[in-house]
Parts: sequence; structure tokens; C-alpha cells
Amino acid sequence: MNPSMTDPPPGHRRIELAHIDGLDGLRGLAVAAVVLYHGGFTWATGGFLGVEVFFVLSGFLITSLLMREWLSSGTVVLSNFWARRARRLLPALFLLVIVIGIYYAIKGQVGAVPGLFGDGLSVLLYYSNWHQIAAGASYFAQNSAPSPFQHTWSLAIEEQFYVVWPLLVLAVAFLIRRTKRRASGVPSDSEAGGLLDTMLGLSLLLLVGSAADALLLYHGGSGQNRVYFGTDTRASGLLLGASLAVVMARLRLSGRLPAGGRQRSGSAGIDAADGIGAADGIGAADRGKQRRRDREPLGGLLPMISLGSLAIVVSVLVLMWKSNGDQHWMYPWGFLLTDVLSVGLITVIMTTPRAIASRVFSLAPLRYLGKISYGLYLWHFPLFLWIDQAGTGLSGFPLFVVRLAAALAASVLSYHLIEQPIRQRRWRVWVVRGLAPVTAGAGVLALALAASAAAISTASVTAPKVSPGLTGTSSCEVRLANTPSYEESFQIKELDLETVTWPATSVTKHFKTCPPKRALVVGDSLAFTAGVPMLYDEQDYGMAIANAAILGCAFGVRGELDVYGTWEDPPAKCPDEIKEWAAEANEFHASEIIVLLGYRDEFNWRWNGNIVHLGERAYDDYVESRMRQLIKVLGENGKRKLLFLSIPYVSPPAQPDGSPSPQGLPYRHQEINALIRQAAETDGANASVLNTDKTFSPAGHYTSTVNGHSCRLGDGIHPTTYCSELLEPRTFTVARALLDPPRKKRKR
Repeated sequence: MNPSMTDPPPGHRRIELAHIDGLDGLRGLAVAAVVLYHGGFTWATGGFLGVEVFFVLSGFLITSLLMREWLSSGTVVLSNFWARRARRLLPALFLLVIVIGIYYAIKGQVGAVPGLFGDGLSVLLYYSNWHQIAAGASYFAQNSAPSPFQHTWSLAIEEQFYVVWPLLVLAVAFLIRRTKRRASGVPSDSEAGGLLDTMLGLSLLLLVGSAADALLLYHGGSGQNRVYFGTDTRASGLLLGASLAVVMARLRLSGRLPAGGRQRSGSAGIDAADGIGAADGIGAADRGKQRRRDREPLGGLLPMISLGSLAIVVSVLVLMWKSNGDQHWMYPWGFLLTDVLSVGLITVIMTTPRAIASRVFSLAPLRYLGKISYGLYLWHFPLFLWIDQAGTGLSGFPLFVVRLAAALAASVLSYHLIEQPIRQRRWRVWVVRGLAPVTAGAGVLALALAASAAAISTASVTAPKVSPGLTGTSSCEVRLANTPSYEESFQIKELDLETVTWPATSVTKHFKTCPPKRALVVGDSLAFTAGVPMLYDEQDYGMAIANAAILGCAFGVRGELDVYGTWEDPPAKCPDEIKEWAAEANEFHASEIIVLLGYRDEFNWRWNGNIVHLGERAYDDYVESRMRQLIKVLGENGKRKLLFLSIPYVSPPAQPDGSPSPQGLPYRHQEINALIRQAAETDGANASVLNTDKTFSPAGHYTSTVNGHSCRLGDGIHPTTYCSELLEPRTFTVARALLDPPRKKRKR
């Protein structure tokens, strides 16, 4: 390796950037947008675009720093560069991981978040975005308890950029030096121009590649999450910011843009001291004018630039107001538009301090918000999860004020007590170096404790006593194949904290009743998690079970449903669910259908722009009509029996604004089950309803434990294996009773 890549040459001095007030304010706007978005405000549905502004700023500032260091000294000292990044980012991050681990260790099973240990580890190692892609996580639609680390995906992308981009800069610089046959020293004008031109071409080429990659993957079926979280698909903001930095460096080199003076303020996370002064040889009488021109080279165009900058600010605000993550045009055009607008704002701030945008973003409150933006971004999301209506009794704006106050307090303390002292080297070097591995280890330990406290008890359930009437006099070996729906559902691992091992294709089982009765389990993810464990014991009851659950379905298939603040269409298979289940029932030769469906009917739905829900006559009538259609088609007009399992009490995660989720409201639980009973009564001879609350909620309301064992997963919705096995005897007994004709009494 070239020594100049790691060791500073003799006389090398530290190159830093001036702190620009307006850039601090722009960061303040970005973090405010993200906080409002996570606060659940309906007028900030595009607040997630604040992250895109962060990306552009990071690309611009980091590339500016790299360019200035290489142009002034002929090298970039990677060890120093990465050490500065570590001092800036790691202390607050380590503390966050430790606090989150301790919090969930104390909460235990009640507040368990599936996969928390893996989430935290990916944060510490900065691959959180790829971890969330692999886990199938969604940023816009929460189907289970959200991870308190979910927002760290963007930090991972930035850190990956910090690692790769300096290496590319040095690789290009090395090639430029080879062509000029020079090994070291301050670069000549031709070398500097060659580097800048090459880096501009490279950054623009990669930018086009990133946008094309996002477009192809999104419309090629890779899914929204892959495109939203991917480093390759979200690099456009970083690369466009980098391109702007290179262009400005090129203009400075050619003399068309002044080198700039020195401003004191706190800036976007980069240490400051410009180190590049104004030109020498200027007369004393002209120095004042020269300094003003240096500060504002485009001052002659001030009115036009001010109006243009105001239009850009308004455009950004409109995007943050009107956009949402489910709009197809966002991938990649919405993000590219945000990138371009951010570049426009940065350009105005850097060249025209008196423009309207520059003055707005130089306001003291926005500047200070920008200074603490890193800590605020880290702390607001977990605090918003922990502080909700159930815990405070507050709702709406008062709850948001409490949440925001807690997040601001945490970020201010982090900034002044941890981030700044370490960044400014007010702590002794040996203390910082010694604490780094200790705090990282403490974070891993805290995560391990949280995972241990949240572990579901795997104590075996007492084997249920099978009624003698359910067993036959003969036995046989039966080979059973899974349904296509089950094989697809089986891949969704995040629904269960425990390991459920089952053959993906077929299995041979020894049944005590020959031939066994056959039943098909249909429904949604509740039918999946409650039904899969029953496959282990089916032979003891003389019933062969096949699971055909389709995740995310409901009785209703009309319109969109509100999934934690995001309007979603039902999954693609849902509109044809009844037809598909009928085909699978025939293929399996099922004589009975066990139905656990209806949880998602408890959500808010949107029909033609109008919100409807349980308790409204039109919506109730529609849901019940779908139930009757299911009974008619799957029951084959009385030829096949149906057993409905009632929808249990649930306690889903709170809404983004901290209010309880509508689908967890008790009246909706009562209404959906009343509709199920009414529909079953239309064919009382062939349909029956089993009350699952006697097993899952024996106290008459939602409880997370039964008999001292965890009965629900961390999402407060799906049953654990333990509770599924508790439900087995009642389910199989009622199912067999429907299939077995009543015995005639013997005449004496």
C-alpha cells in the first residue's frame, strides 16, 4: 500500500471545512421532517424525505473534505479520516444500543421485539439496511412490533459510503499520479483538474447506475423494501451531493468561485477550519469589497436567487407534505427530485448568504436543531415507541409534545455530554480508546440480556387426553403433502420467535384412526401460527391437517386497509382466496374446513376515498356477505363441514401518533365475532364456531400469558406454539364432532 494513503507526509496539516450556518439549518429541517413523520402527523406523510436531504448533505460535506485534503497536501490520510468519523458517530450510537438493550431486558416477554439481538448487532456493524432487507422488514407498514433500531438503516448506508468513497478517491488519485509520473507532493493544476474531472464523471456515472438500479428492481418485482433500504438503490443522494462538491472544487480551482472565508458556527457533523484564504496582493482599500464578493460571488443576482431559493424551499415542503412511501413514482423519481432540490438549496447557502433560503436556514432555532440532529435522529424513534397513549393517558398533540420533549432532552444531553467532548478531544485519548471496546461490548451484552429475557418458554405442554371416541380400532401410514399456500407461508419466519420445523413438501405419518378425517385450515397469519403446531399432533386425533393460510388476507377484499398509517391494497392472492381454498380443499380431499380469518377486517378500510370500519352497517353487511359466500363455496352447499375459530383479543402495536390501533379496540373484537356467529347460523347444521378466547384470554380480556407461559408473540397478535397446543384438544374435538354422525342409542 502507498504509505501516503495512511501516514501524513511531513508538514501535513489537518484540512477541515468552514462551518456554514445555513447547512446546520438545512439539517434542522431534515431532522424535523423525520420526527414529524414518525410522530404520525397526516400532513407530514413525506417526512421520510428528510433522510434524503441528509444523504445529499453527507455526500457534499464528506467529498468536500476529501477534495480539499487531497488538493492541499496530495493525500488523504484514511486513518485520520475514519478516526474522525468514529469519534463523531460511535459514542452516541453505543449508548443508544446499551439503553435499548437494558430497556427490553427489563420489559421481558411483555415488550419483546422479535429479532432484537440481530437488529442491534447489525446496527453496531453498520449493515442494518441489508439486515432489514433480509428480514423482510417494511419501513412504511408495520405488521408486528417495530424494532427500536428500524431507523438506523440510513446510518448504515452513510457509513458504507464513508468507507468506500475515500478509497475510490485515492484509487483515482493514484491513477492520475501514475499518468503524470509523480508519487507524492502537492498536486499540480493539471493533476488536480484531472482528479476533479474524473471524480465528477465517476460520481455522475454511479448516480445514473443507482437510479436505473432502483427503477429496474422496483418495477422488476424485487419489492419496495429492497429498493428503499438498498445501498445501491439509495446512493443517488450521496452521489449527487458528492458531484456538487466536486463541481465547486473545480470552480474554485479555475478561479470562477472564490475559495471562501471563514465562518464560525456548528455544522453538519464536520470539524471546521477552512484553511484556504482569499487571494493575496489586494490593496487595503479594496479588501472590504473583495471579502464581500468572496462571501457572496452571485450577489448581483440576489433578487432572482432569493425568489428561486424560496421556490425550492416551498417545493421541498410540498413534497414532505404530499408524498408517501407507497407512491410508485417515488422509485426513483421522487427521491431524485428531492436530491436535485437539496443540491439547489446547498448551492444557494454556499454562494449567496443573503438569499431568502440562506437567511431562513441561518435562524438560530433551526441551526441548533441541526447541531443536535444526529442525537435527535438516534433517540426520537425508540422514545416515540416507548411513550404512547397507553402509558401516559395523553393523545394527539399533547402526547407529541411529551415525546418531543423527551427526544430533545436526550439529544441535548448526548450532544453536550458525549458527542462534543469526544469530538473536540476534551476527553483524554486513552480514555476514549479504552471506552470504545468496553461500550461496544456492553451494547452486545445488553442485547443478549434483552433476548434472554424475551425468550418464550419452551416447556412442553401436558399432552391432552384424547377422547376414546376420537380414536379408531385400526391404524395406517398416510403420506401427506402440503398445500401450495402453506409452502409459501412457511417462508415467513418473523411471525414466530420459536423454531417450527416441518417438511416443506410432504411427510408420512402413522394415524391411529384409519382412514383419518381430513381438514383444511384456511385464513390469515393467525391461521398460520395457530395451525402449524397442530400438525405435530394431528395423528393422535385421527385427523389429517393441511394449512392453506394466505398471509395478510381478510374476509373483505374491497378497497384499501390502513396498516399503521399506510394505506395498502390486500395482498395479490386475497381477491381470489375463496376460489384458491376451494381448489386446495378438493385436491386435499378435505371433508372439513377450519377457518381462522377476520383479524384484518377489524382495521380501518377505505372505499372510494371514504373510511369505513366495523360497526357501520354497510361495512358489516359487506363482511358478513363475504363470510356467507365462503360458507357456500367451501362448504359445497352442505357437503363439507366448516369450523370457524373466533378472532381472539389482540393488543397490536400503537399507531405512529401513540394512539391505540383501531383493530385492537374491544368493540371491534366483539363485532367481528358476532358477524362470524351470524354467518355460521345460516347453515347451522354444517357450520360451527369455537370461541378461542377461552384458551387465549381466559380472563375475558387480552393477556400476554396463560398459565404462566407466554401466549402471544411480541406483536400482541399471533399465538405462540404453547397457546396453539393448548387450543388443540378443543379444536380437534369440535372438528371431529362435526364430522362424526351422532351414535344411535341401542335398544334394550
